[in-house]
Amino acid sequence: MRSEFSDEPYSLGKPEVHEERVSLLCCDRVSALTQFVDDLKLEPGPDVDMPYFDPLDGGQNAKLLAVLETPGPKAVMAG
Repeated sequence: MRSEFSDEPYSLGKPEVHEERVSLLCCDRVSALTQFVDDLKLEPGPDVDMPYFDPLDGGQNAKLLAVLETPGPKAVMAG
């Protein structure tokens, strides 16, 4: 993973940083997690807000993956 992506606090509020992260959702290390979220979004409908996994975190080969029931509203706003 490239290290030049911004991981500063609150950086996802910047449109250019958000676009960078979204562009990484299909990379090999998170593609299965992205598909998992896409599948979950089909159950309640496409209008349900549900954030994706951060592609700069551990990815699908992480030793620990915590999936919480309800993310906070800021997580949903970040995408």
